[in-house]
Amino acid sequence: NMKVIFLDIDGVLVHSNYKNQETKNIDESKIKLLKKIIEETSAKIVLTSNWRTPCIENGKIYRQPEYYTLSSLLKKYGIDIYDQTPLHKLKFLQNEDLQKLDKLIKSRFDPITTRAGEIFTYLETNKEIQSFIIIDDEDSEWEYFDLDKNLIKTNYHDKGLKEEHIRQIIEILGKSNTKTR
Repeated sequence: NMKVIFLDIDGVLVHSNYKNQETKNIDESKIKLLKKIIEETSAKIVLTSNWRTPCIENGKIYRQPEYYTLSSLLKKYGIDIYDQTPLHKLKFLQNEDLQKLDKLIKSRFDPITTRAGEIFTYLETNKEIQSFIIIDDEDSEWEYFDLDKNLIKTNYHDKGLKEEHIRQIIEILGKSNTKTR
């Protein structure tokens, strides 16, 4: 009976109205909102943000400094990053590829290589997830994968995650069967 929050960072915990070098612009008041959701639902955090992307330098692979800042700020509030979605390299589709798709897509990218595709892949390989929410400010192929009803769309230029989103998120996560296959 696992519940998951697919979490983006920019446009959710980071927004245009808040600047702070020390926290890499993460607004801690947004972490408190996230904590409220987790306390009510026992949901686990699965990171979808580009903050999860590794850096490669001199043949060594390591996490971005932002990731460590995020991780320690979340820990300060008793929140762990449970997992992250797989990284799919964006693939541009040629016209003949577009004709093979069974549904309309928003962009010219192969849907499975978009953020929505990464979340879809994660759900397909983690069947124990019973309910989930996606908190993101970006457009992706949400409709293509039937994920749009589990999406809370935030806005980078309008304070990111807000109090008014919380009720709706808890409602979606709280329902016993919101996963659609």
